[in-house]
Amino acid sequence: MLIRNIIVFASIFLALVGCKKEHIEYYEDNSTIKNSYFTDGEKGPIIGEYKEYRSNGDLKETRNYKNGILEGKSYWFWKNDTVYEKNYVNGKLEGIQKFRGYNVTKNFDVIDSLQEYHYSAGKYVPNIETGVFVDFRDSVSYKTISIGGQTWMAENLRYETKGSYCYAGKKENCEIYGRLYTQKTAETACPEGWKIFSQNELWKLGFNSNGLLEYEEKKEKDGKISLIPKLDFFEYNLKSSSNWSKDEWNGGDKVGFSILPSGYYCPKGIEKGNVQFNGYGFYYEKGKTQYSFDLGSVALLWQQNEKGNLSPMFFSGSGKNQNFSAKCGGGTPIALAVRCIKKK
Repeated sequence: MLIRNIIVFASIFLALVGCKKEHIEYYEDNSTIKNSYFTDGEKGPIIGEYKEYRSNGDLKETRNYKNGILEGKSYWFWKNDTVYEKNYVNGKLEGIQKFRGYNVTKNFDVIDSLQEYHYSAGKYVPNIETGVFVDFRDSVSYKTISIGGQTWMAENLRYETKGSYCYAGKKENCEIYGRLYTQKTAETACPEGWKIFSQNELWKLGFNSNGLLEYEEKKEKDGKISLIPKLDFFEYNLKSSSNWSKDEWNGGDKVGFSILPSGYYCPKGIEKGNVQFNGYGFYYEKGKTQYSFDLGSVALLWQQNEKGNLSPMFFSGSGKNQNFSAKCGGGTPIALAVRCIKKK
């Protein structure tokens, strides 16, 4: 009996030792706390609340674990505001997730309205309404997507008018990629009730569509930390999943926005030494000879600013050259694709 009691006591003692919580903290070189969490024993899985801090000591994120697996609420903070509020069940996102978007300012530091997204078994269930718009001018129909109060054409405009062109003069390119419009023509190309989008409207699409944006922290010269969206990640998720020159250039097309590599056209030709992007994705004519270079490598869309002035917005196959400036020779007009958004 004595031996049996000793064995039982030893088993209980070992079990208690094995379940002992270990509090672990990591610090930066300047003694600022970086991580704080508990484990089940010295080398056991994380249990309970996990905290992560920024280099200035501000709380960045809290997560909850059960036997090393995410469970329950998780929060991500920015300047003492809750940006993300996530809910996990057995390590997967489940139910309503909340996100506060940022207005487009220099440092993306202005809290926007709270958005909610639904997940099931770790997969995003998009709240997207799809539809069809018929342009009364030529009876051409366009797919549309509605997200967060915005309604977009999910295809490039194909309305034929003076100052618009098919890439390389081929009608089939117009059917796939839409027509290319000079700036003057583009200003009035969208049908009644629609307009050319602005950069802020495109960012709003990103904020309202969970999974389109990821952020990275950038330390400024004054030591402050700015929250900056990753442009290549945003671009990838807006691009179509086909029709790019290389398979690795195809995008994720997460919400059906389907930006296509429509290229651009110089109606009055080019000047030597003024060919942009190494001659990719554009065509021009010189006399009776037509020159075309790698359709499928770039997409250029007209965008407008607050004053209504138009400028090119660039998307590349490789995800590089974000500051691309589309030009033709001697300041001659350039023709780009048009994507319309519904006026409010």
